[in-house]
Amino acid sequence: PSNTSPKRQTTPTAKRTAHKGDSRSMRLKCVAIAIGIIVAAFVLFFDISTVQSNAMNPTLWRGDVVLSWNPKLFSVQLAPGDIALFRSKAARNDKTSHSTDLEPNFLRCISSYGEEISYNQDVLQINGVSLARTELTNRAIVRPVDVPDRWRETLPNGAHYDIILPQQRLTGNVSGRVAVESGMYFLAGDNRMAALDSRQTGVYSQNDIRGRALFVLYASENNGLIGPLFRALD
Repeated sequence: PSNTSPKRQTTPTAKRTAHKGDSRSMRLKCVAIAIGIIVAAFVLFFDISTVQSNAMNPTLWRGDVVLSWNPKLFSVQLAPGDIALFRSKAARNDKTSHSTDLEPNFLRCISSYGEEISYNQDVLQINGVSLARTELTNRAIVRPVDVPDRWRETLPNGAHYDIILPQQRLTGNVSGRVAVESGMYFLAGDNRMAALDSRQTGVYSQNDIRGRALFVLYASENNGLIGPLFRALD
Protein backbone atom coordinates (compact mmCIF):
# COMPACT_ATOMS: atom_id res chain seq x y z
CA PRO A 1 0.00 0.00 0.00
CA SER A 2 1.14 3.56 -0.74
CA ASN A 3 2.17 5.84 2.17
CA THR A 4 1.43 8.98 0.19
CA SER A 5 -1.50 10.90 1.70
CA PRO A 6 -4.17 12.07 -0.69
CA LYS A 7 -4.10 15.71 -1.80
CA ARG A 8 -6.51 17.96 0.08
CA GLN A 9 -9.38 19.03 -2.09
CA THR A 10 -10.31 22.75 -1.93
CA THR A 11 -14.02 23.22 -2.37
CA PRO A 12 -15.50 26.23 -4.19
CA THR A 13 -17.04 27.38 -0.89
CA ALA A 14 -13.62 27.40 0.79
CA LYS A 15 -12.16 29.39 -2.11
CA ARG A 16 -14.94 31.99 -1.86
CA THR A 17 -14.46 32.29 1.90
CA ALA A 18 -10.70 32.81 1.52
CA HIS A 19 -11.29 35.37 -1.23
CA LYS A 20 -13.74 37.31 0.97
CA GLY A 21 -11.26 37.26 3.84
CA ASP A 22 -8.50 38.63 1.61
CA SER A 23 -10.81 41.37 0.27
CA ARG A 24 -11.89 42.37 3.76
CA SER A 25 -8.28 42.53 4.91
CA MET A 26 -7.35 44.66 1.91
CA ARG A 27 -10.23 47.08 2.56
CA LEU A 28 -9.20 47.45 6.20
CA LYS A 29 -5.62 48.19 5.16
CA CYS A 30 -6.82 50.81 2.66
CA VAL A 31 -9.03 52.43 5.31
CA ALA A 32 -6.13 52.47 7.80
CA ILE A 33 -3.81 54.03 5.19
CA ALA A 34 -6.43 56.67 4.29
CA ILE A 35 -6.97 57.56 7.95
CA GLY A 36 -3.21 57.80 8.45
CA ILE A 37 -2.86 60.15 5.48
CA ILE A 38 -5.71 62.35 6.74
CA VAL A 39 -4.26 62.53 10.25
CA ALA A 40 -0.77 63.28 8.93
CA ALA A 41 -2.14 66.01 6.63
CA PHE A 42 -4.08 67.55 9.52
CA VAL A 43 -1.04 67.55 11.80
CA LEU A 44 1.17 69.05 9.08
CA PHE A 45 -1.22 71.74 7.86
CA PHE A 46 -3.71 72.65 10.59
CA ASP A 47 -3.84 73.62 14.25
CA ILE A 48 -6.58 73.58 16.89
CA SER A 49 -6.12 76.21 19.60
CA THR A 50 -8.15 77.65 22.45
CA VAL A 51 -8.46 81.44 22.63
CA GLN A 52 -6.58 82.58 25.71
CA SER A 53 -7.86 86.14 26.16
CA ASN A 54 -10.63 88.60 25.32
CA ALA A 55 -8.33 90.67 23.09
CA MET A 56 -10.31 89.69 19.98
CA ASN A 57 -13.84 90.38 21.28
CA PRO A 58 -16.37 90.50 19.68
CA THR A 59 -14.93 88.24 16.96
CA LEU A 60 -13.34 85.68 19.29
CA TRP A 61 -14.06 85.04 22.94
CA ARG A 62 -11.96 83.49 25.64
CA GLY A 63 -12.49 79.73 25.52
CA ASP A 64 -13.39 79.54 21.81
CA VAL A 65 -11.74 76.61 20.01
CA VAL A 66 -10.37 77.74 16.65
CA LEU A 67 -9.17 75.81 13.61
CA SER A 68 -6.19 77.52 11.94
CA TRP A 69 -4.21 76.99 8.76
CA ASN A 70 -0.77 76.19 10.16
CA PRO A 71 1.54 74.55 7.59
CA LYS A 72 4.59 73.26 9.43
CA LEU A 73 6.82 73.06 6.34
CA PHE A 74 6.63 76.70 5.25
CA SER A 75 5.68 80.10 6.64
CA VAL A 76 2.18 81.57 6.66
CA GLN A 77 1.57 84.74 4.66
CA LEU A 78 -1.01 87.10 6.16
CA ALA A 79 -3.13 89.66 4.36
CA PRO A 80 -4.58 92.70 6.15
CA GLY A 81 -7.79 91.58 7.85
CA ASP A 82 -6.61 88.02 8.54
CA ILE A 83 -6.64 86.77 12.13
CA ALA A 84 -3.19 85.53 13.11
CA LEU A 85 -2.36 82.67 15.45
CA PHE A 86 1.04 83.62 16.83
CA ARG A 87 3.64 82.87 19.43
CA SER A 88 3.02 85.09 22.42
CA LYS A 89 5.74 87.43 23.57
CA ALA A 90 6.02 89.67 26.60
CA ALA A 91 5.34 93.36 26.13
CA ARG A 92 8.47 95.45 25.62
CA ASN A 93 6.76 98.46 27.17
CA ASP A 94 4.91 98.86 30.42
CA LYS A 95 1.40 97.47 30.44
CA THR A 96 -1.23 100.20 30.52
CA SER A 97 -3.96 100.16 33.10
CA HIS A 98 -6.61 99.17 30.53
CA SER A 99 -4.64 96.19 29.18
CA THR A 100 -6.28 93.46 31.19
CA ASP A 101 -5.69 90.58 28.76
CA LEU A 102 -1.99 89.77 28.73
CA GLU A 103 -0.45 87.41 26.20
CA PRO A 104 -3.25 86.85 23.67
CA ASN A 105 -2.65 84.14 21.10
CA PHE A 106 -4.90 85.58 18.37
CA LEU A 107 -4.75 89.10 16.91
CA ARG A 108 -5.82 90.69 13.63
CA CYS A 109 -3.34 91.69 10.93
CA ILE A 110 -3.83 95.40 10.28
CA SER A 111 -0.87 96.00 8.02
CA SER A 112 2.02 94.24 6.34
CA TYR A 113 5.03 95.28 4.27
CA GLY A 114 5.42 98.85 3.01
CA GLU A 115 3.00 100.81 5.21
CA GLU A 116 3.44 103.23 8.08
CA ILE A 117 1.14 102.78 11.06
CA SER A 118 0.30 105.55 13.49
CA TYR A 119 -1.68 104.79 16.63
CA ASN A 120 -3.14 106.85 19.43
CA GLN A 121 -5.02 104.76 21.99
CA ASP A 122 -7.72 103.00 19.96
CA VAL A 123 -7.31 105.05 16.75
CA LEU A 124 -5.19 103.53 13.97
CA GLN A 125 -3.92 105.25 10.83
CA ILE A 126 -2.32 103.71 7.75
CA ASN A 127 -0.04 106.09 5.83
CA GLY A 128 -1.65 109.03 7.64
CA VAL A 129 -5.27 108.03 6.94
CA SER A 130 -7.50 106.87 9.80
CA LEU A 131 -9.27 103.55 9.31
CA ALA A 132 -12.89 103.99 8.29
CA ARG A 133 -15.39 103.26 11.04
CA THR A 134 -19.16 102.93 11.14
CA GLU A 135 -20.95 102.92 14.49
CA LEU A 136 -23.24 99.94 15.00
CA THR A 137 -24.45 100.77 18.51
CA ASN A 138 -27.86 102.35 18.86
CA ARG A 139 -27.17 105.47 20.92
CA ALA A 140 -30.84 105.87 21.69
CA ILE A 141 -30.65 102.86 24.00
CA VAL A 142 -29.36 103.82 27.44
CA ARG A 143 -26.70 101.40 28.64
CA PRO A 144 -24.41 101.14 31.68
CA VAL A 145 -21.21 103.10 31.15
CA ASP A 146 -19.08 99.94 31.27
CA VAL A 147 -20.93 98.38 28.29
CA PRO A 148 -18.78 99.08 25.21
CA ASP A 149 -19.84 100.49 21.85
CA ARG A 150 -19.64 98.36 18.72
CA TRP A 151 -18.15 99.68 15.48
CA ARG A 152 -17.46 98.32 12.01
CA GLU A 153 -13.85 99.03 10.94
CA THR A 154 -12.71 98.80 7.31
CA LEU A 155 -9.15 98.44 6.02
CA PRO A 156 -7.86 99.97 2.75
CA ASN A 157 -8.08 96.57 1.01
CA GLY A 158 -11.82 96.34 1.82
CA ALA A 159 -11.55 93.84 4.68
CA HIS A 160 -13.95 94.75 7.48
CA TYR A 161 -14.75 93.45 10.95
CA ASP A 162 -16.40 94.57 14.19
CA ILE A 163 -14.48 96.14 17.05
CA ILE A 164 -15.54 97.25 20.50
CA LEU A 165 -14.61 100.58 22.07
CA PRO A 166 -15.44 102.19 25.40
CA GLN A 167 -18.27 104.71 25.54
CA GLN A 168 -15.75 107.22 26.80
CA ARG A 169 -12.52 107.76 24.85
CA LEU A 170 -9.47 105.95 26.20
CA THR A 171 -6.74 108.04 27.77
CA GLY A 172 -3.11 107.15 28.46
CA ASN A 173 0.23 107.05 26.72
CA VAL A 174 -0.35 104.38 24.07
CA SER A 175 0.69 106.29 20.97
CA GLY A 176 3.42 106.06 18.39
CA ARG A 177 4.39 105.40 14.80
CA VAL A 178 6.07 102.45 13.14
CA ALA A 179 7.10 101.55 9.60
CA VAL A 180 6.17 97.96 8.77
CA GLU A 181 9.12 96.38 6.98
CA SER A 182 9.31 93.25 4.85
CA GLY A 183 8.46 90.10 6.82
CA MET A 184 6.80 92.07 9.63
CA TYR A 185 3.17 92.54 10.67
CA PHE A 186 1.28 95.10 12.73
CA LEU A 187 -1.27 93.13 14.76
CA ALA A 188 -4.12 94.57 16.81
CA GLY A 189 -6.99 93.21 18.85
CA ASP A 190 -10.60 93.86 17.90
CA ASN A 191 -11.14 94.70 21.57
CA ARG A 192 -9.16 97.94 21.65
CA MET A 193 -9.88 98.38 25.36
CA ALA A 194 -8.11 95.24 26.56
CA ALA A 195 -5.78 93.97 23.82
CA LEU A 196 -2.06 93.76 24.35
CA ASP A 197 -0.94 94.11 20.74
CA SER A 198 1.50 95.92 18.44
CA ARG A 199 0.59 99.25 20.06
CA GLN A 200 2.44 98.02 23.15
CA THR A 201 4.72 95.22 21.92
CA GLY A 202 5.74 96.49 18.48
CA VAL A 203 5.45 94.68 15.17
CA TYR A 204 5.57 90.90 14.89
CA SER A 205 7.98 89.06 12.61
CA GLN A 206 7.18 86.30 10.15
CA ASN A 207 8.76 83.85 12.61
CA ASP A 208 6.20 84.83 15.26
CA ILE A 209 3.27 83.79 13.08
CA ARG A 210 2.08 80.21 13.54
CA GLY A 211 -1.06 80.23 11.46
CA ARG A 212 -4.15 81.96 10.08
CA ALA A 213 -7.50 81.40 11.81
CA LEU A 214 -10.12 79.75 9.59
CA PHE A 215 -13.25 79.30 11.72
CA VAL A 216 -14.47 78.55 15.23
CA LEU A 217 -15.06 74.88 15.95
CA TYR A 218 -16.56 75.45 19.40
CA ALA A 219 -18.00 78.81 20.49
CA SER A 220 -17.77 79.38 24.24
CA GLU A 221 -20.58 81.98 24.03
CA ASN A 222 -22.92 79.39 22.43
CA ASN A 223 -23.26 81.55 19.30
CA GLY A 224 -22.29 79.03 16.65
CA LEU A 225 -24.31 77.86 13.68
CA ILE A 226 -25.55 74.84 15.67
CA GLY A 227 -25.56 75.85 19.32
CA PRO A 228 -21.87 76.15 20.24
CA LEU A 229 -20.63 74.43 17.07
CA PHE A 230 -19.08 76.10 14.04
CA ARG A 231 -18.92 79.85 13.49
CA ALA A 232 -17.41 81.73 10.58
CA LEU A 233 -14.89 84.52 11.16
CA ASP A 234 -15.01 88.06 9.79
